Amino acid sequence: MRASDRYLEAAKTEELTDKLKKEGFEVQVEAGLGSQRYDIIAKQGTKVVVYEVKSGSTLGEDAKNLALLRANAQQNHAEFRLVVVSPPKETDIEFEELEEILTSYASNHLPSELAELSGNTQVEWVSDIQIDVIRISKTSIYVAGNASISVELEYGGGDEKDGMTTSDSFPLEFALDLDHQFKIMDVETFDVDNSSFYE
Repeated sequence: MRASDRYLEAAKTEELTDKLKKEGFEVQVEAGLGSQRYDIIAKQGTKVVVYEVKSGSTLGEDAKNLALLRANAQQNHAEFRLVVVSPPKETDIEFEELEEILTSYASNHLPSELAELSGNTQVEWVSDIQIDVIRISKTSIYVAGNASISVELEYGGGDEKDGMTTSDSFPLEFALDLDHQFKIMDVETFDVDNSSFYE
């Protein structure tokens, strides 16, 4: 079984355990009933419900074992419930102008984490944007996520700005409110992680 399937099953088992306890059930995890073991056994008075949590991708190979678990539950006067979990579907979100918006903001409001890296730090672009949250209301658009910010670092050169230059990129975390013309109204977070520069 893939690690991702194990994670999904464990997370669902924990969620279901909490829910059953809140509903007043006495809950056992990875417990035995009759000749079989179940992911969850829930008891409330004379009612016994057993749960088996399975990833959708493993159902076919587990079919024979599931039949045994179901039959054993019936023999022991328990309800058998199969809970199938699947990975969340990936959401495709595209915000065409966000790279330009973030690049422009960083250029005009150079984060201190970048300014401290050289005598003349210039923002080149923001790329590799991953949007975690986007909320659209009548008055604003809230967007938050992570990206990579690329900069040119210049050392020396004085007023001529012709010293040695190098390029680097750093992780960026952002959260901001835009109006419906994509103008920035408020910046909640605009943090650059420059720790790799000092390693």
